[in-house]
Amino acid sequence: MASHLLKAVHYLRDRLGYRAGLWYLRDAEAREVDFLVTVERKPAILLEVKGSAATEPAALSNFRRQLDLDRAYLVVGTGGVDSSDRGNSIRTISADRFLASLV
Repeated sequence: MASHLLKAVHYLRDRLGYRAGLWYLRDAEAREVDFLVTVERKPAILLEVKGSAATEPAALSNFRRQLDLDRAYLVVGTGGVDSSDRGNSIRTISADRFLASLV
């Protein structure tokens, strides 16, 4: 996942001229989210990667609210998954579908 996201960030930088970055988030309480993509130094995509969608990570919802993002992604290894939890704006999507949407 990291290499595909980095490839997308490099495309945004090199081809389209955006100031894009790929980050890992962790706060003082040790809550963490796997990836944050920024564009023009503003949060754009927040995502957590898990093997399955058994439970939704609380840190993902917390960071989504703190960064004032409309949506965050829980990317899972299970194929054919694509659902949204409207209560906290977390979209659970399979890795194959998410990666198909990248460059």
